[in-house]
Amino acid sequence: VKKKLMARFVLAGFGILQADTDTIWRHDPLPVLRSMASSLVVQRDTPFANAGIMYARPGPAAIAALEEMAYRIQLFQNHPAEATPRLVSFATAPFYANSDDQTILNDVIA
Repeated sequence: VKKKLMARFVLAGFGILQADTDTIWRHDPLPVLRSMASSLVVQRDTPFANAGIMYARPGPAAIAALEEMAYRIQLFQNHPAEATPRLVSFATAPFYANSDDQTILNDVIA
């Protein structure tokens, strides 16, 4: 639901900052995020992207990534037995871990 709502807001022309509830801000991150050229900025968790902090603003890359993430999340949650072999061929049952936004974010931006 989060990624679908983010995509809708970005499509409507808004910039959206999504952060996990355990995030602590020591400074306002928006001036730095707004100065970046990318339409999608995510937290780095070497060597992966971390979905805990994500900033998206209008742009084709952000919209495409958010829409694809929303699609895959709903697909995994509603039809895991059909979705997993198609999108994550190496996964084995049970497929719960494949529906988390962190795994899907890394698959989408890879």
